[in-house]
Amino acid sequence: MSKKRKAKPPITNLNDLYQDKDKDELKFDTELLKMQIGAETGHMPVISEDTPIELQHFFLNNVMNFEKQFSEANEEAIGVLLGKKKFKDAATMNTQQLNIEFDKLFDLLGRHNISVTWLPGTRKRTIYKFIVEELIHLKVQKIDMPGMMRIFPYEEFHPNHKHDCMENAIMFLQSLLKLDLKIAEYLIHDELIFNNISYDKKIFLQKASLFKEAYDSISDLEFTDMKVVSVKKKNIRVMLEATCTATFNSLKVNFGGESFFDFVPDEENYFLIQRVKINGINL
Repeated sequence: MSKKRKAKPPITNLNDLYQDKDKDELKFDTELLKMQIGAETGHMPVISEDTPIELQHFFLNNVMNFEKQFSEANEEAIGVLLGKKKFKDAATMNTQQLNIEFDKLFDLLGRHNISVTWLPGTRKRTIYKFIVEELIHLKVQKIDMPGMMRIFPYEEFHPNHKHDCMENAIMFLQSLLKLDLKIAEYLIHDELIFNNISYDKKIFLQKASLFKEAYDSISDLEFTDMKVVSVKKKNIRVMLEATCTATFNSLKVNFGGESFFDFVPDEENYFLIQRVKINGINL
């Protein structure tokens, strides 16, 4: 009687996956993959030389598989990918029923590597309704890659302008006082009124750069309060209260107090900062 062949243990890491591969052959295959991807996409992949060759090959091989599937894939509605399931109407369910159906729905999405995210405070009923009435009709490329997740933020379909404006006001102040000014460049209108003085965007950034260079350091930036104080169709005003310390020739200067930011929508309905009032900062 012949002995049964012992089953190989499952592959748990890249060393197991590439244990039978010759290093030189693997390096050659990796360079070949880079050239193939560059030829097909027009962009040569850039990977740090410190990255292990096994990881490079694994990553590039997945990129090749994705590009191949993407070029050949047909579009399919998410509802079809989920198996054309019937979902209960959110309006007809009480809270207990909704919780049960909500958990079932997310279990189904998870089994198909689909994730939906949303900001805190959004009602569960709103998310359920969005998925079963809108998202299931969205067409996506029919691609099957191991470990690939499709992530759909609710706010990409239903923007939360108030939240975005508060976040962008914080980012602007951080950019002005601590971080790269290029961040502010993407947040402001072409014409910005800063502390009652109107600036062209380019001129404002030059002035802001000189302001930052005048100090040895700007530190201890702390936000103590933030809120949306008014909302109109064409204007959202945000108030921030913040403090920070600037050092100049060993002297410390404290900035602080309330700052106001007026946002207006551009052609794509993305809200940009058009007016700023920050106490204690003069350009």
